[in-house]
Amino acid sequence: MNITQSPADMEGAYRFIRNEHIAASGIAESGFKATTEQAQTHNLLLALEDTTTLV
Repeated sequence: MNITQSPADMEGAYRFIRNEHIAASGIAESGFKATTEQAQTHNLLLALEDTTTLV
């Protein structure tokens, strides 16, 4: 994955997120699918959890 943070890239990301035709659930589902596909390529996965709370 190639992530850049130029002003043009950031503006493009903001426009994408603000687009009324793009649903947040669709963005999340895409991420879940990519994670699932990557997870299937490993024999062992560790599920770490942080139970720290800030007050």
